[in-house]
Amino acid sequence: METVRPPQQISKKPTGCAVRKLAAAACLTLLTAATVPVLPASASLPLTKTSQPAPSFQSQPQFGNSAAGTSTTPNQTNPTLLPPISLPQRQSAARSLRIELDDTPNLIPGLRGVGGPSSPSNSEGEDVMDEVAAGATPTRIHQVLNDGLINSPRVAAARAQLGISKALYAAATAMPNPVFFRDESFGEGVRRVGPQQTLEPPWKLAFRLLAAKRQVQETKLEILGTLWTFRNNVRRAYTEVVVAQETLQTLQDLSELAHKLLAVTQKRFQSGAVPELDVLKARLAASQADIDTAQGRMRVTRARQQLNIILGRPYNNPISATRLPTFEAKAEKSELLPDYSTPFAPVNDFISEAFENRLELRQNTQLIKLNQAQLYGAYGNMLPNPQVAYGHSTSTNLPSGPKLNSPFLTLNIEMPVFTYSQGDIARLKANGKQLKLQADAIKNQITADVTAAYNTLMTARNRLKTYQDHVLADSAEVARLARRSYEVGQSDINATLLAQQANFQVRSDYLNAVSNYQSAMTDLEQSIGEPLE
Repeated sequence: METVRPPQQISKKPTGCAVRKLAAAACLTLLTAATVPVLPASASLPLTKTSQPAPSFQSQPQFGNSAAGTSTTPNQTNPTLLPPISLPQRQSAARSLRIELDDTPNLIPGLRGVGGPSSPSNSEGEDVMDEVAAGATPTRIHQVLNDGLINSPRVAAARAQLGISKALYAAATAMPNPVFFRDESFGEGVRRVGPQQTLEPPWKLAFRLLAAKRQVQETKLEILGTLWTFRNNVRRAYTEVVVAQETLQTLQDLSELAHKLLAVTQKRFQSGAVPELDVLKARLAASQADIDTAQGRMRVTRARQQLNIILGRPYNNPISATRLPTFEAKAEKSELLPDYSTPFAPVNDFISEAFENRLELRQNTQLIKLNQAQLYGAYGNMLPNPQVAYGHSTSTNLPSGPKLNSPFLTLNIEMPVFTYSQGDIARLKANGKQLKLQADAIKNQITADVTAAYNTLMTARNRLKTYQDHVLADSAEVARLARRSYEVGQSDINATLLAQQANFQVRSDYLNAVSNYQSAMTDLEQSIGEPLE
């Protein structure tokens, strides 16, 4: 650092280097006077006798230069006398970065702290998000579930399977068609004409209808299972919208706090209380917060679009989910949060309820009934179907006999000696034994599913209660006190930034706990086979 004195104090024989420094100082002074208005003396900050102007970036002791440049206040009594100006020999990389960051708000208006041509203020994704969110009223989860079960094309495709299954009734009533019979014997002069009909015992038709009925009932349970899976997907999609909205709000709050911290840091830097590195750190934190906020907007857009699609709506249809209550409003209830005023039932009640309502167990019971109906049909098929031919017979009795006309009757019956449905009977008996053992296996799996979902749900409830009781409030208070401590100069910017990041992490963990609670609630509903609400 070198100090250049005003022209009146320069020796009569200046060197070339001194002349160039003097010219640069004069140009810088003129530019400053032309662009920055001079405040009156009454508007300036009060200075004590020992106070000095803010040291330059290069003269801060934090950066290894303990020798501050000589600088005095401007001489207001004689405006023609130029004040001494400190000129650095070369511009540092940190100051160059500061200048580039200072220019970014002018280059990209509307986006705070994010610079560069690749970060537009209104990107295509944000426009799509605005279309999805514009005019949307908060939709409750029960309304979303009902709309999905009524309007979703996935549900319509699943329900159409019932019509396919009911076609088994028509197939069960099918009877063998009659056959036209004609026997012509030219040598004997005999002609027989009439129908041939296969007669089926009535119990075979009854057994087929019974099997078709059991199959239709089993198909209904399969459709219910598909609808349960669809309900699970809708609930998870709705929860994703809620968590995405709350995460975006958290990111926006963090961005606002980061920009407030940046403003405070700039003021303290201008007053000489902090080095310029603090400004760069605060600006970097604000830029990162803006980038995270943009990503949060895209997450909300994606979540809303996926919820619209699964509900059978246009992807850009306005839709919004209910908001979570703030941690200050502990008395406010939400359909997405547990109600701690009502005790939760023990796990044994859910296991008993699951044994009654679980679709897999009901399907297995229906399969046992279907297998029994098919076994009855196999027993009925042991007796073959007889074939009867009847009609008119004519005999000419050539060459001279009388012509005779009379009815005829022919009966064909298969003898069940080698084949009598023994393969089907053995297979269906073995299948019945396996289905009975499968019922015990399903009950064992149901017990495992219910206990696992119950424990996960209770863990999520307790975790949410801890967050709501004091963790969220403590984290917000720590972040506020850290920011206030930096404003009054009791802590450095690193502690403040760490406190803000920790506060954001706590709020993110809380939203993850809400998502885990809803996921555990969905798993428990799936494990017991009916809604909990």
